Amino acid sequence: MGRPLTSPAGALAGRVTVFCQDVPYPPNHGGKLDLWNLLRGLHAEGLTIQLVCWFKRERIAPEVKRQLATVAAEVVEVHRRDGWWRLLYARYPPRMLAFTPSRREYAMLQKSIEAFDPDWLLLDHWLGYLTARTLSMALGRPLVYRSQNVEYLYYRELRQLARGILKLKLGLNASRLLAAEREIRTSVDLVADISADDRDEWDTLGGAGNAIVVPPLWLDRAAPSALETTRDIDLLFVGNLRTPNNVEGLRWFTIEVLPILRRRRSGLRVVFAGSEPDAIGLELWRRAGIECVPNPPAVSGFYPRARVVMNPLQRGSGVNLKMIEALASGRPVVATAEAVRGLPGDVRAQFAICSTPQAFAQAALDILSREERHVDETERAALIDRCFGPTKLRPLIDAMQQIAAAGAAKA
Repeated sequence: MGRPLTSPAGALAGRVTVFCQDVPYPPNHGGKLDLWNLLRGLHAEGLTIQLVCWFKRERIAPEVKRQLATVAAEVVEVHRRDGWWRLLYARYPPRMLAFTPSRREYAMLQKSIEAFDPDWLLLDHWLGYLTARTLSMALGRPLVYRSQNVEYLYYRELRQLARGILKLKLGLNASRLLAAEREIRTSVDLVADISADDRDEWDTLGGAGNAIVVPPLWLDRAAPSALETTRDIDLLFVGNLRTPNNVEGLRWFTIEVLPILRRRRSGLRVVFAGSEPDAIGLELWRRAGIECVPNPPAVSGFYPRARVVMNPLQRGSGVNLKMIEALASGRPVVATAEAVRGLPGDVRAQFAICSTPQAFAQAALDILSREERHVDETERAALIDRCFGPTKLRPLIDAMQQIAAAGAAKA
């Protein structure tokens, strides 16, 4: 730990090992997108990054490794250990135990991290906590936890919506998650919450720990308005089509909102584009005349074609990253209050926020019935940079430097 913590230009020049519960590329859902942009930001600040990625069945594909190499100096793959044996351990959620390597694999992992010699460890998501904590203690390195959610609330809500075996699995994890999450937050050296709302929630629960707010980064330039693009989609939803809370929101739109829209405006074209659609939901949406595009290779091409982007989410926590993506697209957005949770006030002001079916339908109709509104691209880009730009990493970097300096002084 004798290397300098900053480069001559002031950029962080340390080394960090990042524990990823999933491979962060491609960033095709909110959790992966948050991590991918965080990695990009840390890399741009001068950190040398080692990634520890768990995989379930197949190792990381060569083309994905090439993308990871643009931000990481090294990638270490660890096999997940699924199985009924996890139910024998009553203290932690069963899912967490799948991310504890075998003795042999743990020894190899520790050897790889010792050779990399990080200044600190960064845990993304609670699933890898037991492994990251053990390594942090063994190597004498501080541990930072990136919290994207109030996880126990999220799991509890998903359990209420789920069916069959998924409901049982969520219940087993949710029943132990509050205690585990509190332990994580109070035992690590630093918590990086994704929103002030999440941090405030943990303040009331007595589990805030040493927490700062690090909002999701958005490092790509805001998209141009693309006025020459044909607007052939009236209402567009982009996001995964499988998680119970997304399925619930789309069901609410389909049953409660769409009939109002169709009574007042015929010939509407509605498109849902996203990954792994729920089979029951897919049947409902198609019967309602909604076009579903399952597992598109990219979603960026849908936004310029949309007259209105919508998000009918009914419950959630953390920050809904597709709202930042929608803002960056420059398209008018109608959303529920839950969909904009955790976003700064000046970002929320960019959206039509509606919580009843009547208000949601009216807001969409108002946008559809008027001429294309002018989008000030310079102002929009400045807003995104102010709220989600690289400068939002500074509190994290400053805190990491202070922790490392304090540890060095004790040594």
